[in-house]
Amino acid sequence: MSLGLCSRRLAPSIAKYSDRLRNEFVRSWAYATKAEEYDLIAEEKGLARIDGYAVNGFTVSNEDVEGAVLCIGNLCTKWNVQRREDITIDSVSLLDLIHPAPDLLIIGCGRSSMRLPEAFTRGLSAKGISVEAIDTPNAAATFNILNQEGRKVAGALLPLGSQ
Repeated sequence: MSLGLCSRRLAPSIAKYSDRLRNEFVRSWAYATKAEEYDLIAEEKGLARIDGYAVNGFTVSNEDVEGAVLCIGNLCTKWNVQRREDITIDSVSLLDLIHPAPDLLIIGCGRSSMRLPEAFTRGLSAKGISVEAIDTPNAAATFNILNQEGRKVAGALLPLGSQ
């Protein structure tokens, strides 16, 4: 059998097979496009999310906020703390009004972590609230993850320029 005869006999099969491959490719491309359009880390509606941080403030749920912030669930408010030394039990007294109280308070201390006063941690521990003091970038990321998971968490964050 010559190559020409073989090609003519196989041509319909090859055409059918290549059409099927092309259709599969088009379908896979459509799925890939849909997957790319689908946000796998979608924001839960209403939950506070720290989108960015800077020397003088934060971007929270697409809103710029100057200064420190205190976020709990879907609530985010300015936090009246300018320096690390201003962090006291009174500065987080808003937590007393939240029901149910958060299990964890994450404090963003600026560019680096710090050791909190024993009275501060003891006071919150008596209310059933654990405290973690870390640098602001890690505090923001940890708050976002735990808040999106539905955990009872609060984030009290100082801007990067705070000392």
